[in-house]
Amino acid sequence: MTRQSRIAVVALTGGVALGIALTVGTARLVYAGGGFLAATGVLVALTLAALGAGAWGGDPLLNPGASPRLRALALAGALAAGAAFAGLWRGTVSDNALSGTGALGAMLMLAAPAYMAGSLFVSLGMRGPSIAPVAIGGTAIGVLFASNAFVPLFQPWSALLLAGSIVGLVVPLAPRESVTRRGRSDMDGRVVIVTGVGDAGQVGYAIAERLLARGARVVITARNSRVREHAAALGPDDRVIAVEADLAREEDAERVVAAARDEFGRVDGLVNAAGGLRVIRPVSETNGEEWHDEHMRNVVTAACMTRAALPLLRESRGAVVNFASPAVDSPSVSLGAYTAAKAGVVALTRTLAIEERDHGVRVNAVAPGLVYTAQNRSAMPAQERWVTREQVADVVAFLLSDAASGVTGEVVRVMGETLG
Repeated sequence: MTRQSRIAVVALTGGVALGIALTVGTARLVYAGGGFLAATGVLVALTLAALGAGAWGGDPLLNPGASPRLRALALAGALAAGAAFAGLWRGTVSDNALSGTGALGAMLMLAAPAYMAGSLFVSLGMRGPSIAPVAIGGTAIGVLFASNAFVPLFQPWSALLLAGSIVGLVVPLAPRESVTRRGRSDMDGRVVIVTGVGDAGQVGYAIAERLLARGARVVITARNSRVREHAAALGPDDRVIAVEADLAREEDAERVVAAARDEFGRVDGLVNAAGGLRVIRPVSETNGEEWHDEHMRNVVTAACMTRAALPLLRESRGAVVNFASPAVDSPSVSLGAYTAAKAGVVALTRTLAIEERDHGVRVNAVAPGLVYTAQNRSAMPAQERWVTREQVADVVAFLLSDAASGVTGEVVRVMGETLG
């Protein structure tokens, strides 16, 4: 069981306990203080459930990307489910059992778990569990379970299924709408491996920062031990982990993927940012070892990582982003080995896009111009115009997102201020 799964189990168990306590307290209010106090108490519970679900689970009530119409539909669906349950309840007991504010209390007591059950089902149906909605859904289960003891003729498990199906028709619309309207939640809960994060000034580091900001969980890797320091700087260990590895070795690539699977339970994206330019000399002066090193650094690392990650990427219908170069289309003097290696990346990208199309895996590449990093600046001090790391990270995040669901086999040039 992955750590994320263990946390989800704890959240679900805690939610069940909370739900039982909530229902016991509510039932005491119903019998001791009348329906008005029960209605007030459970209305507060419903509001808190909406706050938690909206903040963490992408549910409509507080999701920034959800329209007012969708929020109203979600709340109306929960209240309608509660009203239906209250009506069924009233029909099974005496006419005096639920009257006036008592009926309102029953409706709200049943609307709260209806909405929360929908939150649970939506969370589990998304890419990985969001902990808060799982806990909220567990609370719903606890409410319904305890209701069996305190409410005459109330059957909790059939009600749970009905509640989930009713609210589930409305709530799942929210994450999709938030993607199209705001583009904020499209990476929530997804797991992305980013290679080439050995230096905080590299593009890979900026990509990891951008993905974390958009809600993803990230596995970063590099050949040096500083990658662990970078992981600690990027975020908490439940959001980002580091693996030191030589990705030109198949066993190391498989170890990176295994770490992602063991820690987060899935892989939704792979960014092969490892590579770079080391050999700057004419082809006539480039020896075989230099050709080999440039090829291993740029092509073989991408091939090994992609092959290792493909089984999990197929399960999630994920995406791969490789790093090519504009030099493939516009060769320059003294960059023969590098250009040939990046041409191999382009060929790898387009071949994989065709091979993996039927498995639902998209494969694209970015071809950035001169990226402003300390290493590049030192090597080319006379260069005045650069592409920023953040510009490249934005394009990579787009290619990983659902907004690029129709894009595969493409090489996207990111020229920034060097264009023209």
